Amino acid sequence: MPDIFKKLPLLAILACLVFVPFLFHNYTADVTSSLSSSSLVRLGEVNARAASNFGQAVRASMMEMSGMTKYLAQQGDGYGKNAVLAMAPLFYAHGVRRFSIVNSEGLGFDGSGAPVDYSRTPIFLQARQGLTHVAASGNRKEQHLLRIANPLVVQGKILAVLISDFPAEELETSLETWAFHNNTYNIVLDNAGHPLFWSPPPGKHMRDLFSTFVEQGLPDDVAELLRQRFAQPEQKTFFQLERAGLFVAVAPVERFGWNMVSFVPISAANAIISEQTLITSDLVWRLSILAAIILTFFILVERNSSRKLRRQQEDYRSIITSISGGVLKFSDPDGAFLFISPNYMKMLGFTEAEFKKTYGESFAATIYEPDRQSTLQLMRRQIKNDQTINAEYRTRAKSGALVWLYHKGCVINIDHGRSYIQSIVFDITSNKESALSKRISDERYQFILEQHDINIFEQNLINGYFSCSSQWLHTFGKIFNILEPDPAIPLYKEDQSKLIAFQQKLQHAPHQHKCMLEARLRNAENEYRWYRIEASNITNTQGAPIYTIGIITDIDQQKNLEQQLRSQASRDSGTGMRNKKATEKAVSQFLDTHEAPHPDFYAMFVIDFDNFKAINDRFGHAMGDKAIFDMAQILRRNFRGVDIVGRIGGDEFLVFCTEKMTLSAIHERARLLVAQLHTQCTDQQGTLTLTASVGVACCPMDGTTYTELFNKADKATYAAKRMGKNRCVFYKKTATTEPQGTPMQ
Repeated sequence: MPDIFKKLPLLAILACLVFVPFLFHNYTADVTSSLSSSSLVRLGEVNARAASNFGQAVRASMMEMSGMTKYLAQQGDGYGKNAVLAMAPLFYAHGVRRFSIVNSEGLGFDGSGAPVDYSRTPIFLQARQGLTHVAASGNRKEQHLLRIANPLVVQGKILAVLISDFPAEELETSLETWAFHNNTYNIVLDNAGHPLFWSPPPGKHMRDLFSTFVEQGLPDDVAELLRQRFAQPEQKTFFQLERAGLFVAVAPVERFGWNMVSFVPISAANAIISEQTLITSDLVWRLSILAAIILTFFILVERNSSRKLRRQQEDYRSIITSISGGVLKFSDPDGAFLFISPNYMKMLGFTEAEFKKTYGESFAATIYEPDRQSTLQLMRRQIKNDQTINAEYRTRAKSGALVWLYHKGCVINIDHGRSYIQSIVFDITSNKESALSKRISDERYQFILEQHDINIFEQNLINGYFSCSSQWLHTFGKIFNILEPDPAIPLYKEDQSKLIAFQQKLQHAPHQHKCMLEARLRNAENEYRWYRIEASNITNTQGAPIYTIGIITDIDQQKNLEQQLRSQASRDSGTGMRNKKATEKAVSQFLDTHEAPHPDFYAMFVIDFDNFKAINDRFGHAMGDKAIFDMAQILRRNFRGVDIVGRIGGDEFLVFCTEKMTLSAIHERARLLVAQLHTQCTDQQGTLTLTASVGVACCPMDGTTYTELFNKADKATYAAKRMGKNRCVFYKKTATTEPQGTPMQ
């Protein structure tokens, strides 16, 4: 039998090496089959994602042209040749290759001014019905385009149709995919199987997949099979064309009646499968070798365990003799010793004979008499409740000194014989002295707190006791616990959430990690001031917080200085008004927090001074700065303190009225503003008068965001400049205002 056990490790290793090849063969076959079946599923996912990306790209172009169409409808300048030529740069800037604007009969002009006739074109006929329509134009040999037709609707009537052609190259970039190691060819087909858009893998061409693609498109058999698939959408969206050597996936391009088709050569997919199989094979072999190594390791560990057990038994006696404390065995707290380690007697300075002469065989006799009764009662209670014995008591050493001992033990029950108590005893005299030193230190610390004018607080997290320095009552007039939800805390209402976050963060803060909060508290004089609250936790040996200590500092002057500096950073130095960034922020915050004031409006005024450069050139910048300041004072007098007024450029100002007003009230306000915005600069050669051109946009009629309102008010300002300056122009025309572009002087 011993010889057989010795050979067990070798037999186990041989069995592992024989079994691994069978495991490897079956696992590799399963992996290869799984990869083959998942290739089609993955191609279907790639195809669906490409279809989605292409559809989004087409919709983006449609939305862009829809916006252009709405813009043209708002202009109302007619759609003749001159109007088309004027709009050409704007369309070309949006990436349009060519465009045409035709009337409801299909006749009009393209971007170059040439006449066009779309009267019989299907895309025009669709758009004339009030629907935006898309189509593809061009062929595989020449440049192909995406064509979009948008109806121009004014007051419910279709007055014209905008036909825009986008180059296909940008759309086809959305079809590109890196799947299957750059071997995926994506084509967008109509239901008849005609290619509209296509994207070969990077660095490749469609003729690499279909040699006659440029001349005739898809091969007839492939096109016919795809047409059948298009007619039966309930079939699987991915399949295999063994005759053509292709994996194929089909997905509809929503809303356009097109289909996205993805092709991957079967040979390329098989190459990927082979590569993955090779990686899997290598991994299986590595894992098998690792398993054999681990098995050998555990066998060697098991053989060594018996040796270690023998060593442990041999070391037990040496541990008892080398342990820093003493080991005791006794029958019960009132009984006799069964075993006393030499270290215990050495710890007290006795020899074995001297110890027996002093204390005899009684354990209880070793306990200092004033501590004896309470210690024995504690031990009996712990034994009765099946608890571990934990006790601290004093004993008299040979030198006569009292030594503090920590006694930790338990009851040992044996099958044959009486139970006994086995314990380890440590000298903790130095720990007791340290505790005394700590108490003295705490008393000294308390004395320091009472003698200095600082707001210090602390809390015992075990019993919840909270205390603070004497200065606390002088500062705040009452005691409150800043670390817990206390209704007595004189906290500024807006800082409530910050205090809660501070208290929660402090509860989970690591050892001595400082948490800080800046908040407003009401002091003893009943005024709110800024204070900085700082606190840290002290943890026990397990890392649990047991004590919190902190300090509260008055930082009111510092916060006021910071507020002053922030105000200076957001103000224009020449006028004291908000600068451009602060103005935009204030208006945006107001619009984000206030709903549209139906049926009234908020008004934005953009004010641009007329001929300001001439004043600078003739009178100098000092006179120009004074003129700006004078005009700024006129603006202040014309608006309330809660209105948002700012200087957004050298001679450009912006005013946003936060008051809800009717359109007629806004018109009257604008008229008075233009009438008062005058100042004169005089020298020996004469006088120049500084006036202003004002553009107005109304919320929500002209927009609901800062950007929308500013852009439209700015356009209205430029219109006022073109119309002769020193006037106000509103961006939109409404039933209660003058026609668009009509000045208000």
